Amino acid sequence: MAKINHTAEQIDAKLNLINENKNFLPYPYTYSSLSTGLEDVGDGSFLTTADIDSQVEVTLATNYLLPEGSYTISIDVTDITDTPVSSVGFSLKINGASKTAYTASTSPILISLVIPKDTKAGLLIKPMIRKSGTEAGWKPFMDNIGNYVDERFNSTNTKLKNVLAFMKLVEIVDVQE
Repeated sequence: MAKINHTAEQIDAKLNLINENKNFLPYPYTYSSLSTGLEDVGDGSFLTTADIDSQVEVTLATNYLLPEGSYTISIDVTDITDTPVSSVGFSLKINGASKTAYTASTSPILISLVIPKDTKAGLLIKPMIRKSGTEAGWKPFMDNIGNYVDERFNSTNTKLKNVLAFMKLVEIVDVQE
């Protein structure tokens, strides 16, 4: 006879945790075009595909109504292998001002990402707005579990495509497509 390890209530509770959105920065973003050297990975992060010589500001959301409450704003920057690198100079602006914390009211906001000049190629830029007091560490925006899985799959494919392009560039391997 099969043993039941979890009750229906325990399973529902676990599914609700999986389905809980931790990143309140809405994705997909509302920009009309990206600067040369930036690629939208597909999960809310950006990949630098070339060196960026001058500061870039990308509009991520316009007229966004963030639910009322207190939020922490962060940007994780890693290399393609997800090893953290310095995020000095990167920022998220809300209504034109760089912020690390924000208290939302009932007014819609404009959110933009600032990427500093002299940013090197091969970096993943991961902006996030999370409720104050929640654990740090970037999570993609997730409106439901199905989209989360799709976005992570797209993100991994984008990373692999760029690793392959880099390997071809430096002639590490002779890759046949």
